[in-house]
Amino acid sequence: MEFHAHDTVAGVLVLAADHQLDSYGCDQLMDNLQQAINAGATAVVVDCSRLGYVSTLSVCKLITLHKRLAEHAGELRLAAVQPPLRRVLHLTRLDQVWRVFPAVDDAAAAALQPAACPQPQR
Repeated sequence: MEFHAHDTVAGVLVLAADHQLDSYGCDQLMDNLQQAINAGATAVVVDCSRLGYVSTLSVCKLITLHKRLAEHAGELRLAAVQPPLRRVLHLTRLDQVWRVFPAVDDAAAAALQPAACPQPQR
């Protein structure tokens, strides 16, 4: 698994995940995101368009990341979530915690607006 990081809009970090998010990839993701938070990033978008499998541990790590970002007045956003992950988010009601967007550009643009109650996508 690989992650590709780049800024799409000033202050918005976009991480694109490839294939699966398992315990190895999850550690890599958390390291990358913790470095970004330490560097001052408050808006983080995870591009899930090429993400298939996501382990339970990975979902727990994303919750931890969400909390760390919130401590710095930041927000984690998910973009282009595929059906398997979308189902997990819905069943766990995490789709009411994270803002989920149909595309990365939508999530990046929303980072420039005040956070609102997330609207679950179905």
